[in-house]
Amino acid sequence: MSKIVAVDVDLTVVDTFNPWMEWFESYTGGRKVLNEDGAYDLVPEMNRILAEIGVDLNPFDFWRKTDLYDNLEPVPGVVDVIRAMKDGGYTVVFVSSCVPEHTKSKKWFLDHHFGYAPFIATHEKELVAYDCLIDDKLYHIKQGLKARPNAMHILFTGVRADGLPDERENVNTMDCWSKICF
Repeated sequence: MSKIVAVDVDLTVVDTFNPWMEWFESYTGGRKVLNEDGAYDLVPEMNRILAEIGVDLNPFDFWRKTDLYDNLEPVPGVVDVIRAMKDGGYTVVFVSSCVPEHTKSKKWFLDHHFGYAPFIATHEKELVAYDCLIDDKLYHIKQGLKARPNAMHILFTGVRADGLPDERENVNTMDCWSKICF
């Protein structure tokens, strides 16, 4: 039986962070999210900026775009590593939180760049029967460690790091796909 590697999509396989910030800045006249407190959730700061400048915009509208992934590219190295995993006998399944509006675009992105790509849209990633989880969000890694203690868990920090260094103390991290060997 092959090993199952569950791979998150946003900020792990594709950089959706920088396009989100560019989208936001296009509506705010170039106002940038500074994230001085290091919070992973940027929406409160985004809402504060929007209120300051009087712009009526919901930061989540970016994630509701039906073509969100249509013009995005995979992060460097991920396509080759996923291909090597598949060639090495691993089953790779993409496990990602979605909003209904962008799910079709995300699935198209995965199939386009990775061939047929098994895909599970869920926020409860720890319920998936995996042997390894690669995700950018510390919350999913910690939930996975509780629910699947014998599985490998890797926090991907290559696009945007989640958690403070002391929160990541006992967590495997990876900042680029070329550093992973299967």
